[in-house]
Amino acid sequence: MKPEVASRRIKSFGQRFGEAHLYLAYHAAFPLALTPDLLYHLWANFQQDIHGELLNIPWLAVADLLLSGLCDEVGYELYEMKTTVRDLLLRELKSNSRFGEKRINELSDFLLTYVREQIDSHDPDIRDFAQAQRWTALAYTQPNEAARELALTLKKLNLEEKAEWVRIASMLETFAEPLAGFAPLMTYARGMASLVCGNQAKAVNEFSQVTNKGENLEVAGVELLIPKLLPRKAVVLENPEGQVPLDSAYYVERPPMETDCYQTILQSGAFIRIKAPGQMGKSSLMSRILDHARKHDCQATSINFQSAGTEFLGDLDLFLQWLCAIISDNLNLPEKISDYWKGVLGSKTKCTNYFQRYLLVKIDRPLALGLDEVDAIFKHPQIVSDFFGLLRFWHERAKNESVWKKLRVVIVHSKEVYIPLNINQSPFNVGLPVGLPEFNQQQVQDLVQRHGLSWSNSQVQKLMMLVGGHPYLVRVALYEIARERITLNQLEQIALKEASPYSDHLRRHLLNLQTDVQLLEALKEVVIADEPVDVGTTAAFQLHSMGLVKFQGNKIMPSSDLYRRYFCDQLFANLQ
Repeated sequence: MKPEVASRRIKSFGQRFGEAHLYLAYHAAFPLALTPDLLYHLWANFQQDIHGELLNIPWLAVADLLLSGLCDEVGYELYEMKTTVRDLLLRELKSNSRFGEKRINELSDFLLTYVREQIDSHDPDIRDFAQAQRWTALAYTQPNEAARELALTLKKLNLEEKAEWVRIASMLETFAEPLAGFAPLMTYARGMASLVCGNQAKAVNEFSQVTNKGENLEVAGVELLIPKLLPRKAVVLENPEGQVPLDSAYYVERPPMETDCYQTILQSGAFIRIKAPGQMGKSSLMSRILDHARKHDCQATSINFQSAGTEFLGDLDLFLQWLCAIISDNLNLPEKISDYWKGVLGSKTKCTNYFQRYLLVKIDRPLALGLDEVDAIFKHPQIVSDFFGLLRFWHERAKNESVWKKLRVVIVHSKEVYIPLNINQSPFNVGLPVGLPEFNQQQVQDLVQRHGLSWSNSQVQKLMMLVGGHPYLVRVALYEIARERITLNQLEQIALKEASPYSDHLRRHLLNLQTDVQLLEALKEVVIADEPVDVGTTAAFQLHSMGLVKFQGNKIMPSSDLYRRYFCDQLFANLQ
């Protein structure tokens, strides 16, 4: 069911029966499934809010709810809510000041008590129902224990128990939000469900995402076996240029980065700042954050600031109009710039009104907005300070104003921000900061396997000696080697030459450096040194933002042997 349909059903239910009925619906959304007995117990036990004030829910609300469009009868005296309906109702329960997280905890305690005797029932259907309700309660209040019990259950299943694999995998999908920190468990369950259903190709793709630590996967202290009968390599190679597609088998997670971002983007007024050098995976991560938001009832869209024409970058008024128009178009909303760009109010106020009174009101869900390549406006003083100050202003309003709580922002950039912003006006010191580390040896080994290569540890180390754990440089090497265009030994020999698959990447860095003589001198000092050096804070951070160096304390050194060798050759040749 689409979120907008679910929202209309809930609204219609509230209009027909009143607020008290809605309160019961909020509480009824907590269990995974409902029976008349369970719902009557919920009605009897939750007649007050967390402040002790009466909710005045009539007993007829039980029957009204079960027979309404919010519930589907799936068995004898067994009812379920559609996932989208349940998610929306739970969101209302948590955000309502009369209930909130305290009521979630109370519901968890209630449900654990309610199912205690049923867990040991001789009837397998009753036992399964009770166990599912127990996991639901634990997922929201004790997620680690819920993940542990679920992992233990999966570990005990045989491949022949097809229905049970599918049932638990489906159940885990409903726990996506409370168990966001255990995404590998859900991926594993999906893979096993695909395997027992005969879809081996899909199973391979799922397992390729959770095999960073060898043949087994550990979740909450439980070791889950990856079936050895599956082929351990990807059969379709993928060009490493550009953003990694959402369905790619070559995206490597860097825990806990993704989990932190997925949890944050579902929070009201979320603000995530992704900063890393070029080709480290910033845009790929942003697209996954927005996709996660989209799967959890958010509207999501993104803007790449490199697409802004020069005519917009020199004038704040035109730039903000362009911003509003692009977002309107992305959301398939009519552009109404002329309606809001009237009068003597400043550009920032007009832009704020456009968001507050039009965009955020017109959509009935939270808006996850990705701002990619914001570096493109750093060099435009006419707009940069005002725009970033505006983002901070919106973030502050989200703390207290419901309409702004709908806006969740993901901002992506590479360079250090040298903009004279007041500390209280800068968006670069709020929200969740995310830095993308290089791949470690296990992650590189995982990528080797995904490319269908069988390498020893020494071969992996040899590649990393050349390019470190830089995601793009590693993938370029593995892509070319897997295509049998080159061998690892040959790559090492020609890495600095025009025939190298890295030639365009290296030349682009050199051209960028040649526009800044002081930066060239600083890098020259770094690449000829036998140990980390101090070249000053500004130069160090600029070189680091390009990905050319890494920090050792307050000093820097080349981030890979490839960069050391290449720039030694080029800088000394060009600067003598």
